[in-house]
Amino acid sequence: MVVLTYALAGALEHKDSLGTGAVIWPGDWQRMTAGTGIRYSEFNHSPTKLVHLLQIWILPNRKGLHPGYAQRSFQLDGLTLVASPTGRDGSLTLHQDALVYAAKLPARSSFSCLISRNPVASRKKSATCTQKGNPVMKPRSLIIALVALLAGQAVLAADVYKLDPAHTEVGFTISHLVINTVRGRFKDAAGTVTMDGPALVAAQATIQTKSIDTGIAKRDAHLRSPDFFDVEKFLTLTFESVKAENGSVTGMLTMHGVTRKITLSVTIKGPIQDPWGKERIGIHATGTLNRKDYGLTWNKLLETGGLMVGDEVGIEINGEAVKE
Repeated sequence: MVVLTYALAGALEHKDSLGTGAVIWPGDWQRMTAGTGIRYSEFNHSPTKLVHLLQIWILPNRKGLHPGYAQRSFQLDGLTLVASPTGRDGSLTLHQDALVYAAKLPARSSFSCLISRNPVASRKKSATCTQKGNPVMKPRSLIIALVALLAGQAVLAADVYKLDPAHTEVGFTISHLVINTVRGRFKDAAGTVTMDGPALVAAQATIQTKSIDTGIAKRDAHLRSPDFFDVEKFLTLTFESVKAENGSVTGMLTMHGVTRKITLSVTIKGPIQDPWGKERIGIHATGTLNRKDYGLTWNKLLETGGLMVGDEVGIEINGEAVKE
């Protein structure tokens, strides 16, 4: 199930059994992709103030989606796209053949949408929305328009590629004892990449924290402990893009129960046809983050005055993805 939530007033807090939590503030939109076997709870963030919200529950267009969240605010200047199948124009990724628009309308105004069928391709539809001053809306009204479109529409021309776990590595580097760089990786990563021709338009990924591997069992056990990733409490890392342009992708990274925005430089190669007849692309992405921003603060002071573990973490992803 995919759930879109919009907070009108007050604040809605949510938590799940993976240890992920966040607060949806007034004006925020959140897309939650639910997962089998995971427990979710939502409740009023304030002990004294009421919370008012709108929710849309949508069946996704395929099974096996990885649980995750994406949240952002939109400046509602006219009819604004807030969710779409590909996450285009900075909208939330919807996982369904639909577009969700929002608008704040002045008093005594309304808008209408005309859905027309393409006479050339009978399965394709398009929508045109206009605003006009009819006395049908109350002041400060908020309209949410959900326009369902059939598969094959031009806006859905983008292709979705699924990460090939056998040929994908999520790697990281970090300073050790000031004088050295330690390299590691996560061996269990899943996700999708959405392409519109040669352009990357969206990406999402879920990484199992317990799959961390630096080649030394004792160090890996320490990294899995509450000193670092606390893998018994925080089972996954998740990434959900909000914008992709000019060789980069920006999205929300959730790690150790904290969600922050991060930008990665991305290079896409291909597509090619592999020996098994599948269309395949290559992916290379790099970036950096400060681990303290995510609550990973453990360290030790060396006698020389430096710190045992650096704060800046380098990210390097090399992978392949197969067209679904």
